[in-house]
Amino acid sequence: MDQRDVRAAWEKFVERGALSADLRSSVAASWQRSKNHRVTIDRARAPLVADAELFRLQARFTASCRAVRAREFENIPGRREFNHDPHRSHRIDHRYPGR
Repeated sequence: MDQRDVRAAWEKFVERGALSADLRSSVAASWQRSKNHRVTIDRARAPLVADAELFRLQARFTASCRAVRAREFENIPGRREFNHDPHRSHRIDHRYPGR
């Protein structure tokens, strides 16, 4: 599809909700996600997120990552805990030998 075909497919999608079979699946999926999340189509740019909201989302993401890492650590056979001590740059704490 050239640019004109994509534009025509987009207009058809906006007007009728119909997706062209010739459209790349990744593009069609993106348009469908945008529609499902009620993203307005008349914007020239993506909306900006307020700093407070960005920090809140980042904190949730960081907490989720920590929880996943902790679960993964618990499931490692023979795991060893490595602690970094800022006063001793090369200290390694082997708390779980032989597990």
